[in-house]
Amino acid sequence: MEQKATSAYASKFSTSQLNFNLNNSHQLIPRDQTFVLDRKLITIHSEDRDIRQWPNANMFEVQLPTTYTSVSTIQLVECNITTTTFTFSRDYQNTKFSFKVFPEQYTNPTAIEELAYYYMNNGPPPSTGRGNTYYAEISEGFYRPEQLANELEFQMNRSIVNYLITRDENVDPTDPNPPPPLSSIFRTVSKDMLYPYFRVKYDPVTQQIWFANTHDGFELLFSEQQDYVDNSPIDPLVRNAKCDQPLVWNYGMNWGLPFYLGFAKAKYRAAHAIENELHFGALRPTLWISGETAKGGKLFYVKAPNILDIYGNTAIYMEVEKMNSCDEIAPYRSATNGLRTDYNGTVNSYFAKIPLTLNAEGTGFSASNSYMYLYNISQFNRDPAIKPLRPQHDVGP
Repeated sequence: MEQKATSAYASKFSTSQLNFNLNNSHQLIPRDQTFVLDRKLITIHSEDRDIRQWPNANMFEVQLPTTYTSVSTIQLVECNITTTTFTFSRDYQNTKFSFKVFPEQYTNPTAIEELAYYYMNNGPPPSTGRGNTYYAEISEGFYRPEQLANELEFQMNRSIVNYLITRDENVDPTDPNPPPPLSSIFRTVSKDMLYPYFRVKYDPVTQQIWFANTHDGFELLFSEQQDYVDNSPIDPLVRNAKCDQPLVWNYGMNWGLPFYLGFAKAKYRAAHAIENELHFGALRPTLWISGETAKGGKLFYVKAPNILDIYGNTAIYMEVEKMNSCDEIAPYRSATNGLRTDYNGTVNSYFAKIPLTLNAEGTGFSASNSYMYLYNISQFNRDPAIKPLRPQHDVGP
C-alpha cells in the first residue's frame, strides 16, 4: 500500500509537470508590444568619404543623411568588393627575399664570363669574398603557381645582372649623386643572356617550389628580415603608410614571401645534383634541367619543404566603431603555458566577417554574396542615436 501510494504520487507529480501551461494569459509582468519595427537600408560607398581626411579606402567615417533614433538592430546586408585583391604586396611585406651565390670557375671563359666571375667573388669595397648577398623583389599582384615560378626566376637572374652592371660601372647605389656611368662591357649583351642560370619550377603533383641553378651554388637567406620602409619624401620613417599594416615578421604565419613559398625562417644551402640532371616523372619529357657542365658548372637545387600557399587571406573583417559584437582570438603570443598565462583575445573585435571567393577569371578574390556573411545579431535595450558611422575593413585569414 505504501509503495502504491508513492507510485501514484509520483505519477501525479509527473503528470502535473507535463501539463503545466506555459502560455498563461494572466502574466505577472505583461509584455507590452505596442511598437512597430521599421526596416531602414542605407548604402555607403568608399568614395562617399572625405578623401582629404580619410585618404585610405579601408578606414573612413561618413556623415549619415539623418539621425537614426530608437535603433533595435544593425546588420550588414550586402558588401560588394569587385576589385582584385593582391596576395603579394609591399603592404603585406611579402615581396622581397635575399640569397647568396657561390660561383663556379668557367671552363675556357669569355671576357664577359671571366669578369662576371671576378665580380661575383669580390663585391664592392669594403665587401669582398665569395657569396655576395643579392636581393630580389617580385612585382605586386595575384599569381598563378607557374606565373610565380617564372617571376621568381626572372627576378633572381635580373638581380645578379643589375649587380654586375652596377659593379662594372663603379656606381655606388648608396651615393645620392653618382658620377656618370662608365661604359660597361656587360651592356654589350642582352640581360637575359648575361646570367640565365637560375631556374624555378612549380611541381603541380606535390604542389612544391623548386629552386635550381645550372652553374653556381647558392643559398636562400630566408631567415633574414627584409626592409619595407616607405622612402616617400612625406615621412621616410613610416613603415607601410598606405594601410597602416603591422610588422608581420614576428608572426607565426604570413611573415614574408618565404612562408608563401613553403619555407621556414632558415637558411637553405643548395644541394649538388650528382647526376647533373633533375627529372619529374609527371612531365613528358621527364627531364627538367641539366647542369652547364660544358662551361664548368654544376647543378644545384633546393626543394621547398612545404606546399605552396599563394592564396593568402580569405576573409575581410569589417569593423564599425561602437557597433562591434564579434569576439576573436588574437594570435602570435610567444608563450601560453606559463603560470597565470591566459590566451589572448579581443572582445567585440569586429562587426562582420566577409569571406572572399575566387572570382570568375581566377585572377583574385572578391566578395559579393550576402548569404556568406558571418555576424552576431545585436539588440539594443537603450535607444541609441546614430549620426556618424565609421566602418573599417581589415584583411584576415
